[in-house]
Amino acid sequence: TYEIIVVDNASRDDSIDFLKQAYPSVIILPMKTNACWFSINDGIKNSSYDPVFLLNNDIKLDKFCIKHLFEHFKKDDGTLFAVTPKEMGWDGGAYTKGAQGIAIKNEAFYLTKNFDFDEAHITFKADNSMYAKDKLIKLDLFDPLFSPFYFEDYDISYRAWKAGFKIIYEPRAIVYHNAGATINKYLNADEKIKYGFKNSLLFIWKNVTDTGLFLNHIFFLLTRLIKGLFFFKRKKTIFL
Repeated sequence: TYEIIVVDNASRDDSIDFLKQAYPSVIILPMKTNACWFSINDGIKNSSYDPVFLLNNDIKLDKFCIKHLFEHFKKDDGTLFAVTPKEMGWDGGAYTKGAQGIAIKNEAFYLTKNFDFDEAHITFKADNSMYAKDKLIKLDLFDPLFSPFYFEDYDISYRAWKAGFKIIYEPRAIVYHNAGATINKYLNADEKIKYGFKNSLLFIWKNVTDTGLFLNHIFFLLTRLIKGLFFFKRKKTIFL
């Protein structure tokens, strides 16, 4: 048994009417304002089943994607937080994301290179993933502190690992991502970098509780802030 919930972010076109006519079994959850990804929290709270598969509107699925993700929840030992699929480009021609680690360098956290595996493997970050609903709620869902976007997936994944949960990469499950299909309509590259820069700092200030790591961050912070202040003049990419 399953249900499909579409969280409508205050759309101004005929999306709702189209869904009602073409897919009458779909549950529509209309929002009064566009809260970007964070409207998904209302969808999670209004869902009837566990786990939940959370997708943005720039994703399409391979035929057996859901099957391969769900298999892991059937053998869960109580610690499984999420299962994340292999990500390919929209046309299927390019591999874009797999298992990821996290590294700490000077003042910031960095995702390590994407790693692909033939079999399921532990990974740091979950996005476009199937999640244990009860654990999402236990962690207070996605934090709007990171609105409108960027680092909310780092945050929820980091908090899950600190809580003793695990995230698995399942390469047999494949999604196709038209990256930036919505964001690129409204924001230019500089604006996206600005949000990434801001939220990368918020991520550390919120989550890092180790004294040594935080002091290391503070030591290098001035340099990083100077880079941020002069970014738009220099037009060079800083860490996201």
